[in-house]
Amino acid sequence: CSSVCASPYDLLPLGVAQTLLHGTADDSVPYELSARYAARGRALGDAVELITLHGVGHFELVDPASDEWSTVARAILRLAGNESG
Repeated sequence: CSSVCASPYDLLPLGVAQTLLHGTADDSVPYELSARYAARGRALGDAVELITLHGVGHFELVDPASDEWSTVARAILRLAGNESG
């Protein structure tokens, strides 16, 4: 298998709903990668939602004590069908 097999971007379309959460101040993974992924997924027919968190970095999204955690939790619950977000 080539390196393409490990690239989520190159595996699109996936045929499942996807929700991406990404902070614009992420200095570990550039926000533009998620924006590009979402645009390509939509262009190929996938239901891709990109939730942009302005001024948010990388680790806030996995920290239950962060202000952003409620946004993450709502997105998970919505995907699980437990909340209309």
